[in-house]
Amino acid sequence: MDASVAPSRGRALSFEGQEARLTRELAEGVATQRVAAASELATLTPAAARPLIERALGDPELDVRRHAASAAGQLGLVEVLAITRSWLDSDDDELRAIAVTLEGELGDASSVPLLSRALGDPRFAVRAAAAQALGRLGLPACAPPLGTALEDSDATVRVVAADALGRTHGEEATRLLLARSLDPALEVRVEVMQSLSARADLEGADVLVDGRVVAVLVGGLADDAVEVRVAAILGLARARHGGAAPLLVHVMDEAAVVTTTRPAEETRELRAAIAGLGRIDVPVAREALVRALARGLESPSVTTALRSQLSLAPDEVESVLASWLGSEDSIEAPDARARVVAGLLELGPLRGGDRLTRALLAALSDPRIRASLVLRSLGAVIPRGEAGAPPSGATEEAVVALLAGLGDAGTAEAAIEGLERAADRGVLDPRAVDALLSPTVLGEVPGDAAATEARTARVLALLGRFEDLRAVPLFVTQARGPSGPRRRASLVALARLRALPEEARQQLLGALVPHLASADPEERLAVREIALRHGDAASLDRLLTALEGAIVLDRPLSWEIVVALASRTEIALDATLRARVEARLLGALTSTDERIASAAAAAIVWADAPRLREVVALAAALVGAEGRGDPVALARAARAAGCT
Repeated sequence: MDASVAPSRGRALSFEGQEARLTRELAEGVATQRVAAASELATLTPAAARPLIERALGDPELDVRRHAASAAGQLGLVEVLAITRSWLDSDDDELRAIAVTLEGELGDASSVPLLSRALGDPRFAVRAAAAQALGRLGLPACAPPLGTALEDSDATVRVVAADALGRTHGEEATRLLLARSLDPALEVRVEVMQSLSARADLEGADVLVDGRVVAVLVGGLADDAVEVRVAAILGLARARHGGAAPLLVHVMDEAAVVTTTRPAEETRELRAAIAGLGRIDVPVAREALVRALARGLESPSVTTALRSQLSLAPDEVESVLASWLGSEDSIEAPDARARVVAGLLELGPLRGGDRLTRALLAALSDPRIRASLVLRSLGAVIPRGEAGAPPSGATEEAVVALLAGLGDAGTAEAAIEGLERAADRGVLDPRAVDALLSPTVLGEVPGDAAATEARTARVLALLGRFEDLRAVPLFVTQARGPSGPRRRASLVALARLRALPEEARQQLLGALVPHLASADPEERLAVREIALRHGDAASLDRLLTALEGAIVLDRPLSWEIVVALASRTEIALDATLRARVEARLLGALTSTDERIASAAAAAIVWADAPRLREVVALAAALVGAEGRGDPVALARAARAAGCT
């Protein structure tokens, strides 16, 4: 071979596979290369990696052996334990630690005696690694040696042993943790409590040990260290023990005594108690959380906990909320009722009912509560009622209150929000349409054009949900205005209507083309729905003219409309318009611009248009002969149109 064309060593290596490269680097490379190669071994398949890992485990460089052992653990290569078990008697502390770690990752019951022996190692790091390895195995047989590790002189080893026992199966692991709950080292007590907390989540007497876990967790509430108390609180919450609820209420009340100057650790304890009460399904927990809401304690935490309670007992939670709103005896501060009203907005979807609704209506007469706040909340609790059944008395009163709020400039915004929330719940009283169309609601917000725009758009969107023809003139006027939230809301509302007065229909269809050129995708989609539902031959003619011109349109949507209207037998097309549709569609399907061809073909597929079968067949013949258009998209269109 000519030396000028022979590959250099560097070129040859550039084609070398990963396995071959790692083999070479582990055998020939300097220490840094071997370490780097060993760090890649876990990316190979187990079969390919095994011989390389076995080689690397014999490397004189400790980091190479560490990476090789890690790779063996990740790949599940149990076979290498025959090599690493010899390291358990090594004079190198780190090598012994690597060996016991791998034993925990790959071992089985036969590993327990080896790891138990390692718990007597002179180095605490090896003992900690052995305890962690036993925890990874998690076998009941691991509990006794881990109990020995709980007596270790080094607190770090005891911490690791407590964590390992938390992951070990069987009653013995629980008993050993219980016996160590008063360890003198804070970090050990915290770990013991956290492990017991995790086990309190489990089911079965072998874990709870006849209620002793709960008893020890309760005892942890009196610990001097806040970290232990928080762990105990979380454990009681996981156990969902009803008898713990009064204790957590006491913790919450005690931690909340200091308010603005409350230290961070007390806040942590308070939040833990609140979260715990959210998980315990007893009345005292619900009552305490609503009281905390009224007091303004850690509002986000209380709201989250009440949401948890709503998933457990929604009717009971709402009953307590109604009681707090309706009883002067339960009010501890002048603004307590207002906090509960505001909290209703944060609790998410509520079932609602007559009692809670009437309690809110009564709050309208409380001068300490802003009427706007009550109106917003009314929409969140207004009873839905049964389908086809007349509204309840509470629903009727709530609707009247919301409509009255619309008539007051000071509460109109809140009443709109209340009606929006009521609409979300399926409460759409037709009396609201006239009220929403009133000048008070649709008038200008003095000196604030942006607020006027936002409010009008919201009203238009709300009116659209009623699907009432009384609002059509307003929708049409706004739909023909400048692009923006008002026009978008009006077009979306009109797209919902299945019937339109003829004059409004013609006005809308006359503005079809400009709307399809809108930069707002939601607006274009609404126009598409209007055109597909109400379009006629005249609107088809206007759209074809636009497609033939230079105007910028959403072409995929435009072709969907053209094809759909042309395919409908109820729309009469004269010979001239039919020929024009077919010629224009043929040109699009065979266009050299693949985007146009794809859009037209997709429109055929979407419309299921057998009426246009001949055009599609002709286009397929032309595309096949001349190599234009999008053959794949056209093939789909041909199948949809029924072409052979």
